[in-house]
Amino acid sequence: MAITCRRFQTEDDYFSLREFIEKSIAASGNTFYFNLNDLEFLFDLYEGKSHLQAIKEQLDDLFLWYEGEKIIGGIFVYNRVQLFIDSTKKYLFSEMFKTASEAVNKYIKESKLDINISNFSECSWRIFEGDSELENVLIQDEYYKTDEYWVSRYFDYTQSLEKSNLPEGYSIKTLSEISNVNKVAEIYNKCLGMDMDEFTLRHANVFDTYRDELDIVVMNQENEPVALCSGRYDEKNKMASFEAIACLKDYRKKGISKAMILYALRAARDLGASVSTVFTLCPEKFPAPNRLYEAAGFKLVGKRYTWEKHI
Repeated sequence: MAITCRRFQTEDDYFSLREFIEKSIAASGNTFYFNLNDLEFLFDLYEGKSHLQAIKEQLDDLFLWYEGEKIIGGIFVYNRVQLFIDSTKKYLFSEMFKTASEAVNKYIKESKLDINISNFSECSWRIFEGDSELENVLIQDEYYKTDEYWVSRYFDYTQSLEKSNLPEGYSIKTLSEISNVNKVAEIYNKCLGMDMDEFTLRHANVFDTYRDELDIVVMNQENEPVALCSGRYDEKNKMASFEAIACLKDYRKKGISKAMILYALRAARDLGASVSTVFTLCPEKFPAPNRLYEAAGFKLVGKRYTWEKHI
């Protein structure tokens, strides 16, 4: 059956995509490329618009692969491709890659797609080390593996979970318990470079995977926010995924971040999670967060290397 690739079009595409991601994670185990948390963190919410309106406006760079009428994967296309794929269909990746190249270049040529590239070949890819069915296609198209990589980690709840002990005088609140979330937004901006605002923080609960218990903030002795941890929960896969974890510089090396993530892991377990996941940049360049997750009990799944085109 022929493989086709087309651009995101309707709300129905969004709901089909969600269903596909949920099923793909169950089939992929811990080496999945994309989850619902990744999807929902793509969306900026704006006052006066529903989250479905925001979704439709912000999925211009999404292309979906089909085998007949069935989604088998897709890509968010910009300078660095965000890939998701049916793990049982990787043997079709050569054809998938070709159809994506044709579809994306067509939209670029017709000036219907503004993604800061002039050709599909300018995209880079993040591929799990050893995922040969994907790597071989990139090699054949003259891509090469760079030194840049992301680390995928998971926490399996069959292992013991250490107690969460904050320094004396510090406490944890859920975001909903905080009256002034502008100071929480500042932590996103200062530590993570994310342009977060009060409206987006207050309305994140419109998403299906949002759980108040996983959106937490550490307060200092003066009851001011100094650290945050934000996760989402995929109920069908019993999986919590953590996207944003940060601590203000003046409050680091006090054990705050470790206590916070342990608290969040316990909250995820209480929700029913059997596994929690997190991605980090390469340990050589960013040792602190990697040491944090290792100390909390996260185990290595694999490395997702960046592949770029020989041009």
